[in-house]
Order: sequence, then structure tokens, then C-alpha cells
Amino acid sequence: HANRAVRDSSETFAMMSHALDLPELVAGDLLRTRDQLGALHDGQTQAEVLAEIRKSQFSRYPWFDAEFETVRGILHVKDLLLAMAEKGEIEDMVPLLRPAIVVPLDTPILEMLRRFRTGRTQFALVTDDSGRVVGFFTLFDVVQIIVGDIEDEHRSTPGHAPQRGPDGSLTIPGSMPIYRLERLLDLDIDSPDEVNSVGGLIVHRLERLPAEGESLDFDGFSLTVRTMKGARAQAITVKPHRPVATGQNPK
Repeated sequence: HANRAVRDSSETFAMMSHALDLPELVAGDLLRTRDQLGALHDGQTQAEVLAEIRKSQFSRYPWFDAEFETVRGILHVKDLLLAMAEKGEIEDMVPLLRPAIVVPLDTPILEMLRRFRTGRTQFALVTDDSGRVVGFFTLFDVVQIIVGDIEDEHRSTPGHAPQRGPDGSLTIPGSMPIYRLERLLDLDIDSPDEVNSVGGLIVHRLERLPAEGESLDFDGFSLTVRTMKGARAQAITVKPHRPVATGQNPK
């Protein structure tokens, strides 16, 4: 009982300290990249839309114009299914779209938390300075800042969860936000404001795309690119320069 009480107290303290991070975080800190997001666009047939839904199995999809430059709204799968049940073939899906929340990278997370709580959506697209959609985040991403990792429809595979090796190393996805790596290692990482992910940190340091097996040393840790997927670092091994408590959970 005493051990459980100590553990519960420690977890409560961790949650409280993590909640204090919220005022310092912006949308770019929680960003999940576009390759983790299914997307639909003008000109797709109902068959093509259903094929994408079967493939990715998400509950909602941003709908772009044919050039993938402008977000027209969000298609919820349940809205499409209800329309199909009533009308059969749906030639124009634009009337089914719900308004999209689109915010810049520097939007405060506390502001987004209020919008999520008062609005009908819990999903936001994030744009860069040019207005191009670079990723997204959800209410789950905000909540997990406080309580730890939550599995949802966009993060449900083992490849998105940090894996601890017997030598104390960690294997993480390149899309992991830098602030989460800071928590894993219990240190502050010096990074420019425009760099949000660990993979982006590597590219910024190298000033080019990395090669598989390439390693970089940072203050307190090293990063090794294990696998690349196109232009993105898919898996990265993190080696701390000092031991990290094994009971520390990725947040």
C-alpha cells in the first residue's frame, strides 16, 4: 500500500508539473506531420473517397481543392455514410463538409484547448507562414501533455511509440515533437522556433537530408537515423549521455 501511495503521489506530481507546461506550448510543438493524415480533394469520385477511407480508417478527413492548396472543410465519415444511406451515390461531397479549424504554428495551446472545449470539433489543421498546411493536432495531443500517451486513430501503431533498448537508448519516430524528447531525456534542447520535430532538428543541423545510419551529437544526447522514408527520417535512435530513469514515461 505504501509503495502504491508513493507511486500515485509521484504520478499526480508529474501530471501537475506537465500541466504547467501548457502556457508555454504552441501549435507547432504538438504538430503531427501531413504524412500521418489522410486527405481528400476536389475531383475524387465516391469510389475513390471510400477507397481512401478503407485504407486509412480515420473518422474525419480534411478536404482540399484539386491543387491541395486550400482547405475547403472537414469530411466526417459518419456524415458521408448517412448521406449515402439516404441518397445512394453522392456526386458532390462539398455540401457535407464541416468547417475546418486552421491555425498558424504559433497559436497558443491554451487558446486551442478553449476552442476544443467550446466547439464541435477536436481537430485542427496547422499552417506555416505561407499558409500551407504542414500538419495537424487533436484534443488527444493536448490531453496527453498532462496524462501521457493516448492511443487514437492517428497514433495506433507500435512505430509511433518510443521503444527503450537494453542499453538505455530510445527509438522514436522522426515526427516526435521536440518538447516530448525533452521530457524523455529530462533536459532542454536548443532548437530554433521554426523546427518542431526531432527529424526536423536533424535536417536543420545538417542543412541537408540525412542518410540512414548517420549520427549527430547534441548537448546531452546523440541521434542516429535508423530508417528514412522518402525525405523524412522515419525512425531515430536516441542515446542519452547520462542514464534516464526507466520509470519515466514518454509524455
